[in-house]
Amino acid sequence: MESLQQTIEWINSVLSDYVLTVLLIGCGVFFSIRTRFEVS
Repeated sequence: MESLQQTIEWINSVLSDYVLTVLLIGCGVFFSIRTRFEVS
């Protein structure tokens, strides 16, 4: 049971540290370019 918890904690740390950061920055750049940096 402890190994399962360690595995879940490792997956959580990888997702929150790397994947989520890259996705947020990527989405921000994509939508900025898509809307041609216009402010409504």
